[in-house]
Amino acid sequence: MVDFAALERVIAAPPETRLEGPTLLFAGKLEPNKGAGLLPAIFRELRELGAPPFTLLIAGDGALRNALERELGELGVRAQFLDWAGHDELLRLMARCDLLLFPSAWGEPLSRVLLEASSVGAPILAMPTGGTPDIIADGVSGALAATPRAFAVRLRELLADPAAARRLGTRARELARERYAAPELVTRYEELYVRAQQRSAAAPLQSQPETPQQR
Repeated sequence: MVDFAALERVIAAPPETRLEGPTLLFAGKLEPNKGAGLLPAIFRELRELGAPPFTLLIAGDGALRNALERELGELGVRAQFLDWAGHDELLRLMARCDLLLFPSAWGEPLSRVLLEASSVGAPILAMPTGGTPDIIADGVSGALAATPRAFAVRLRELLADPAAARRLGTRARELARERYAAPELVTRYEELYVRAQQRSAAAPLQSQPETPQQR
């Protein structure tokens, strides 16, 4: 559930991290399953395609950090690694980034990063793994791309058209409010439990097999 009133109070304050120019944000553990290992391949493809200037802000730590610093540096990517970002700071960064990158490589059922990014109106570019397409409708409330090459193509398009990216973020926030706001979900949960109780009450009692003593 999302408490939108609390969320809006948090993101009203500016982040402590200074953002300069178009900013791409990766938020998550720097581990293979989170897609961090795909970032060099994506930006290698992007370098071939050409793109407007940007800064890649990486909020997270993990086993791949040293390799990412080296490989992204070799590609000439202007990358900033945050040693630490609290939850409120991360929400503020999401609300102000030009694009949130989510190249997750495993089947996450419901990503907290995507849920929170949608709720603050961040434009999102993600891979369509796991439950991600349940949160993001491609071309409506975000963009989906299944390979590093396709990811780089969509990334270039959205960097070149900030207005289109902002429209995706605006729609993502509208849908998040409709689907995940606390009052909406509480009502839906109550309805679900009532229906389950009614079905249980209406179901016939199942006969139990006889025990040896009963026979």
